[in-house]
Amino acid sequence: AAEPTFAAATSPATAPDPTLTGRLLLPAGADGRDLSVVASVRDADGTPRDIWARVTPDGHFTRPLPGELRGVRILAGIGVDLLVLAGPDLPAATATGIDLGALDLTATVVARRIVMPPGPAGVLRAAPHLGPIPTDPLGAMVSLGSAQFRELAPGAAVVWLFPPDAADIHILVEHPADARRGREWRTGRQEVFGPYPLEGVPGVLGGE
Repeated sequence: AAEPTFAAATSPATAPDPTLTGRLLLPAGADGRDLSVVASVRDADGTPRDIWARVTPDGHFTRPLPGELRGVRILAGIGVDLLVLAGPDLPAATATGIDLGALDLTATVVARRIVMPPGPAGVLRAAPHLGPIPTDPLGAMVSLGSAQFRELAPGAAVVWLFPPDAADIHILVEHPADARRGREWRTGRQEVFGPYPLEGVPGVLGGE
């Protein structure tokens, strides 16, 4: 008699993580890539952690949620809070995740158009911060080498967003140490501009 045949054993499919989605409605000229969405989650074992979501130029974002959502912060630059959502501000979760919908920043932030300092052909990265630029235990300033900060051409114009009560604004500009890019970016020369009051942020850095 023929040997019986058996179907290969299969493992049940693992359900994908639910996702966090939404869109930021931005003032004219602002680029969503200059913003970050930081979601605070609590893992199954109760451990809290923050996860980051990239934002598209027109403000859309999506990110798998590997845990219970506890809060969301919309950040500009080096940790400049534009919007904080927590508790009752968060919509209920569904089987597929949490959709924050359209978050309208146009009436709650102030936009400033700023031209980057001139320089030789190449790229730079830049970000605002409220207060002195953070430093590490050895006194070195934070680096903007992360892909969180997009590359800009010298002399390029950006539209940055600030809370209406922003004060003591500092702007860090960082040039690469060599021609490598992306994950190979290395901190080169750094310049700090400011402090400025919100109404005193210059239209051109280095050109006051």
